[in-house]
Amino acid sequence: MKLAESVKDKKELSSLPDAFVERHVQAYLDRHEKTAKALEDNGYNEKSREYRRSVKEVRAELREIYGVFQNSSNEKREQLLVRLGAAHGVDEERRIIGQLLNTHKSTGERQDHYRELYGRLFARDPPRRVLDIGCGMNPLAYRWLPGKPAYTCCDVSEEDMAFVRSFFEQQSIDGEAYVCDLSREAARERLKRTRADTALLLKLVDTLESQERDLSKKVIEALLGNKWVRRIIISFSTRSIGGRSFRTGNEDNWFTRFLKEKRAGWDRFVFGDEEFYELSR
Repeated sequence: MKLAESVKDKKELSSLPDAFVERHVQAYLDRHEKTAKALEDNGYNEKSREYRRSVKEVRAELREIYGVFQNSSNEKREQLLVRLGAAHGVDEERRIIGQLLNTHKSTGERQDHYRELYGRLFARDPPRRVLDIGCGMNPLAYRWLPGKPAYTCCDVSEEDMAFVRSFFEQQSIDGEAYVCDLSREAARERLKRTRADTALLLKLVDTLESQERDLSKKVIEALLGNKWVRRIIISFSTRSIGGRSFRTGNEDNWFTRFLKEKRAGWDRFVFGDEEFYELSR
């Protein structure tokens, strides 16, 4: 699709799967019928006003989903990974991992607090198998997880997941990283079948809702349908990313009403700039 190719002709979005971008382009055209007709009538002329505006607006939508979280290029990550492999001593390793975590907005905000956060979440009940959904660079904080669990993670960028696979291999971690488009039913069905006792959805719900209303509910329902998952940890940013925020504190809201409908119990706490809900079964 020509329009999708133009959207991806931007370095920060170039690693997104073609099919993922094409679906967002088609959804945009479905919402803007007059623009779609004008584009068809002018043969998708790249110089037309409609074409330029469509590319700009779809890119803006995709930046909110993906690009807004990226602080650095993959080239810089690769350089840091090489340095990590040659690091001498724990202190140097931790410093480089901190720099790696800082290449992604969410993990950068969390990098100084992983030890305390994971201690609070897992001190009494360490996970044996983790499923990290929409993971970004969160797997790079693996060393702060107690018990060295197996680790399965997924996100939308093949480039990011290839990097995480390289990290797992270098660090001898029992891990799997794969590309997932959670708007696809097949991706959600895979979540139901994945063996894990603990699932993480960190700062993911609002991003999913920006793609498609109630998409986060479908993902959580898939996890609730997974017979192995007994703990689901969901976090929200207390500071809006991309102009959206779903945090309402202790007040009843669409998210807590959904959890009640599913008869899911939860504990809630705020840590740093994140609000956490821990669902247990």
